[in-house]
Formats: sequence, structure tokens, C-alpha cells
Amino acid sequence: DMVDEDASENAFIRRKTNKSTYLPTEDVLPKDSLCNQKFMVLNEINNLHIDGLKIPVKAKQAIYHELFEKNKKVK
Repeated sequence: DMVDEDASENAFIRRKTNKSTYLPTEDVLPKDSLCNQKFMVLNEINNLHIDGLKIPVKAKQAIYHELFEKNKKVK
């Protein structure tokens, strides 16, 4: 028997996606996907302020690279 690789791939991707709560006709990644988690972390870092001022982009990048890329858990 031959395996339909395209159909198998599509079925796998469909199992891994959800529907958007804002745009019900659109597919979205699950919350626990690596791509989505990276996006959520970067959104949090982007909102950081020190003494009411936003931190520089280089500092944001350093936080992401030094904390989130090198550690399994960050508290």
C-alpha cells in the first residue's frame, strides 16, 4: 500500500491547529507551540519599562537570548 504523504502531512497540520477566537474562519497555532510561545515572550519583553522608560532594543534582545534561549524555565 502506498502512503499519501500530502494527505498525511495535511492531516497532521490540521490536528495541530485551532480556530481563532477573534477570526473564527482563520486557523491559528496552539498556545503551547514554540512559535506562539516565542511571540508571547517577545510581547512581554517589549512592554518592559525601567523608571517609566522603555528599554533599548539591544537590551530586549539580550534578555531574550540570555534568559529564554539558554534556560528551560525563567522566573
